[in-house]
Amino acid sequence: MTAAAFFFVPLDAQTPPEKPAVDSSQLKIDPVVQSYNDVKELIDKGADVNLRDSGGVTPLMQAAYFGDLRISKLLVDKGADAKASDNDGITVLMNAASSANLEIVKIVVDRGADVNARDKGGATALMYAALSPRDEIETSKYLIAKGADPAARDNQGSSVYSIARNRGKTELAKYLESFFAGESAVPKHLLYALIGLVLALFVKMLLNRSTTGRSKKTVQKKEADNEAAPKPPEAPKPEKPPVDLLEAIVYQDLETLKRGIAEGGDPNLTDKSGRSLLMAAAANGFDSIVAVLLENKADMNFQDASGRTALMNAAFSGNLTTVRLLVGGGANVNLRDSEGRSAYVIASEKGNQKIMNFLKTAGAEDAKSAPPAEESPKAPAKKSADTSDKKPARAPDQDPGEALRACVSEGDLEGTVELISKKADVNAADDKGSTALMIAAGAGRLDMMKALIEAKADVNAGNAKGVTPLIFAAAKGQAKAVILLVKAGANYNARTKNGISALKYATEKGFDDVAALLKKVGAVE
Repeated sequence: MTAAAFFFVPLDAQTPPEKPAVDSSQLKIDPVVQSYNDVKELIDKGADVNLRDSGGVTPLMQAAYFGDLRISKLLVDKGADAKASDNDGITVLMNAASSANLEIVKIVVDRGADVNARDKGGATALMYAALSPRDEIETSKYLIAKGADPAARDNQGSSVYSIARNRGKTELAKYLESFFAGESAVPKHLLYALIGLVLALFVKMLLNRSTTGRSKKTVQKKEADNEAAPKPPEAPKPEKPPVDLLEAIVYQDLETLKRGIAEGGDPNLTDKSGRSLLMAAAANGFDSIVAVLLENKADMNFQDASGRTALMNAAFSGNLTTVRLLVGGGANVNLRDSEGRSAYVIASEKGNQKIMNFLKTAGAEDAKSAPPAEESPKAPAKKSADTSDKKPARAPDQDPGEALRACVSEGDLEGTVELISKKADVNAADDKGSTALMIAAGAGRLDMMKALIEAKADVNAGNAKGVTPLIFAAAKGQAKAVILLVKAGANYNARTKNGISALKYATEKGFDDVAALLKKVGAVE
């Protein structure tokens, strides 16, 4: 059994011919790229809640996989089949279990889902819960209480217990031990059956011995012959595949990361772009991952081909806690990239005063002594290089949309929220078509992205070149921003006017973590 069972194929199927009156291009439900209101409106217009794509995936499977409780409940209430399975035998319940959303699991089970159904690989919903990177313990307990077999094994012989142990899920493994006997991890009921079988064979042997009249001497001779015969060599035990450290970081799986390093994994491993694990974790604000890597002697001053460091990535993304961790661990605050920029200069460009102040107290060179950096072509031009604590003044006649983009560019969350509350147009674009959400996505400013999305910012808007917020995020390696946008309904298969997708950008730039996330939701190059 492999995690590949989680992957979905793109929703590209043609509408079945049974409903010729339904326009599939208008009434196709896709919870990944549609909001709750969009789905409700489509259902009200007559959309088929059980329509399948080419892989047999239904809207409910998608909603369950992404842990969207509201849409899942809506679909079930409107008649979605909670017992459905796709072409690979993956059921709605398996998708819900992989998201570890207990409420969705309960809804699906209450609607008659088989807790012991198997996919084509022999995996059960309980195994999907164990493979989930999320907290699966409560989901697993519930499934077992509802009759899920903890002793089941897939076609490769893997059990839930072995999956939990191999993935470092110590809490789940400990819980499952109550269903097994001793260190051998043999289920109790199987152990009792085995004892009964041995006793039956023993009785049969005694009966055979008495009926055939074999003498003790004959038996001893046969045993001696058997001992003299050469024993066939034991088959070599299959080696456990090495832990994918990058995958552990993508899913923020601390236990697997620790185990992988303990088994010899290199904490200074780099991806295709030459970016280290620590740089990837720092860029996305995965503070617990950063702490584990630092504890295991990850090189905090490693520089990639562009001279970037983990500290620079943290400063770029506005992650103050990560900056504190790295500086506390001894990161050099004055290293510069190939353009002569230090972490302080990068924080200055982003207008992040808190990070600037912290770096200054840690010995960072003043911006005045640092070489000037080029302006980002995607952000509004800054009128001053002033790095004082005072916020930049806004002209009273400044366009609210322009002011909003400036706030986002400068990392001014308070100003952003204030302008949104005053009904600034969140979709206002500059002369190149760039919106505030595009700027926030490229910089990985999650709080601002959430505020903009809640205010109905268009997650699928494209600039003059057709670049969407999701493409900006993918091109900058912003994994968390990508996740947020997909959940908000961003089209993960959108393309620029040159035909380049988010996945292609992530792949070509070597952002393996982002590429893995996009592939998981069905993105294609």
